[in-house]
Amino acid sequence: MNQASQTIPDGAPAAPSDGSPVEAVLIWAASKRVPVTVSLEQEGCWQNVRTQLVEFDAGEKLLKLEMTPAAGPGGDGIAVAPAAVQVAPGQLVGMTFRRGHKKCVFVTRVVVLQNAEGSDPASATQVLVLRAPRDVRELQRRSYQRITLPPDQFVAVRLWQGGLPSKDQTVGPSCSGRVGNISLGGILVDIRKEHNPRLTVGENVGVEITPRPGGAPLLVEGQYRHCVITGEDRLGLGVQFLGMERERPGCSTLADVNAFIGDVRRFATRGDWFA
Repeated sequence: MNQASQTIPDGAPAAPSDGSPVEAVLIWAASKRVPVTVSLEQEGCWQNVRTQLVEFDAGEKLLKLEMTPAAGPGGDGIAVAPAAVQVAPGQLVGMTFRRGHKKCVFVTRVVVLQNAEGSDPASATQVLVLRAPRDVRELQRRSYQRITLPPDQFVAVRLWQGGLPSKDQTVGPSCSGRVGNISLGGILVDIRKEHNPRLTVGENVGVEITPRPGGAPLLVEGQYRHCVITGEDRLGLGVQFLGMERERPGCSTLADVNAFIGDVRRFATRGDWFA
């Protein structure tokens, strides 16, 4: 159900010009050793890995991330540099980090995953080397803040266990409900208790959001994170969006989802829902 990992041809240009705004952002990020989240596919499944940017080689146009295995997932369920990360040269990965009131988002490709220089060969510490991106998008961090929809405003959601079905598959959704809250980071899908699909934490899911009845839906891949009680006979399924840094066939773009969230924020505040 998931798309295969994409690669950029070896001959493709990847480096920003010297003195470019992109390079300035990367120099700043490396100097601060900022925490970063890397989004990648492993064996058809999405995974977010939280790690740290430790170096930007301006001459070679390379980023270096320290991949030190941690004992378990982070507080929000994101894996922290797990030892089992497997990447291939040329594989596309997404990367995000915070910069002031904005979140920097870009896509780049893997050069190599290697042992840290000077480290004990038996050590689990590795360095993920990436090409410097040609473009970095800066999004307002408020786009990642959850917006709760008013109870009287219904935005339909359908959810598929295992990911979005392909066009040639006729697979019904695992459950249907409404948007409880949403941000660029994820969604709370509000459903009736009897429709609980009983997902496993970390399981990949496909999400279809229909902003307007009869309108084109938003299609996003994600991972199930938690379940909460939202009412006497209702549950909320928390889903973390994955892979939106990359534009992939059959999925909505980051800009599409961000535009919808902007609409939700404006209309929920003004009270004239999609008028």
